[in-house]
Amino acid sequence: MIGKGLKFTAKRIIIAESLVDKLVALFDEEADIMKVPDGTRFIDDDLELKPKTIKKYGTKLCVSGDVSIQDAEALSSLEYLFAGGTVSVNKGLEDAFDEIESVYDELRIIDPDLGYIVDRPMVKVGAAVLGKYPKGVRVEDCAKVTLSEELSAEAIMEKLHIVDCAMVICTKEQEEAVNMIAEDVAMILVAGQDQEDEEDGMLGSFFGKLKDTQIINAAEYKM
Repeated sequence: MIGKGLKFTAKRIIIAESLVDKLVALFDEEADIMKVPDGTRFIDDDLELKPKTIKKYGTKLCVSGDVSIQDAEALSSLEYLFAGGTVSVNKGLEDAFDEIESVYDELRIIDPDLGYIVDRPMVKVGAAVLGKYPKGVRVEDCAKVTLSEELSAEAIMEKLHIVDCAMVICTKEQEEAVNMIAEDVAMILVAGQDQEDEEDGMLGSFFGKLKDTQIINAAEYKM
């Protein structure tokens, strides 16, 4: 391929260290070339690191998605980790993970006493969920969060953390507490009137924008 002058175009190239010098000429100059140790295995998915993972793929891993690490035995065998997404590590394994050569997009330290609800389109939080975790629950990057009426304002203040969510629906009695604990939340709505007004307003705005638009309901459309 080198002799024929062929070139490959990609945003990121992952190459074993021993092949970098031989293959670098094949790739576009703007490509982000990522060197990984020889013997690294590629996994095109999310991964939960377990002893059977090491047994199947080896001790040097390149993962395209997120990686969850909660098993001390598996972590002790790991030599190298590349993760294209977020690496979530149990708090008790943080020091051991720091000893490993790793590359990742984001690192999240998981406290087992703190519950995490992350990246959900819709979620409902009630007393049973908060009761499972001594340090409370963190709700993050969710589109719609609904709080059960049974939750007291005191429980919300003490045990609930809501961060980077689009909409929170609560009762009038909960509203003040939610305002205190919410961070980077676009809308806090009171269940009932505020919620109905907001949804009606969103629908009205949407259809208003479409008044001069031709709408076609079809699986395939060709001009």
